Amino acid sequence: MSRKKNFNQIILGLFVVILIGLLYFSPAEETLGNWIKIIYFHASIARNGIIFFVLAAVTGLIALRKDSLSEWAKKFQTMAFSLWVIQVIMGFFVMWNVWGGFLWDEPKVRTSFIILFFSFLMYLFTEKIDTTKKMAVSYTALALIVVFLLVTTEEIFHPQNAIASSSSMSLKIFFEAISWSVFIICFQITRYIKN
Repeated sequence: MSRKKNFNQIILGLFVVILIGLLYFSPAEETLGNWIKIIYFHASIARNGIIFFVLAAVTGLIALRKDSLSEWAKKFQTMAFSLWVIQVIMGFFVMWNVWGGFLWDEPKVRTSFIILFFSFLMYLFTEKIDTTKKMAVSYTALALIVVFLLVTTEEIFHPQNAIASSSSMSLKIFFEAISWSVFIICFQITRYIKN
């Protein structure tokens, strides 16, 4: 095993331990209690899914000039799709346990499924993509769809940016630390697969 792969695995393992520690030691919330810890993780997965959709698009566009990055763009797209699947599954779990059922009337829920549908189609389509240009256009279109849908979707039951609007600084700090840990873990997994 090369030193680089070994180092990547150490970083990956370290941040998995950090993530588990952050989730364990993060403070409970007054209304939701310890459920907030699951919500932290769910929101972090969703946020990072969006980030990886955008990373795939940007890397795909850069690959138009530097073709060697096209493999990274595909890996970022795969990670984005994987994160979105996890986010939807976790969303079901959180919805059922915190809200008491599945709320199809919530626009955020429908939007998550639309994004899942488009990203699944893109995942299937990318297996057939034979040029960097088609890949860049496809990934950029998907990232624009994702961002547009999320920005324009209203929220009925789903709290609007609940963590950012919280008065608790510790909630915000733990959420950011969890989100960054998830990002580093996902990037390392992508990097490890790439090498």
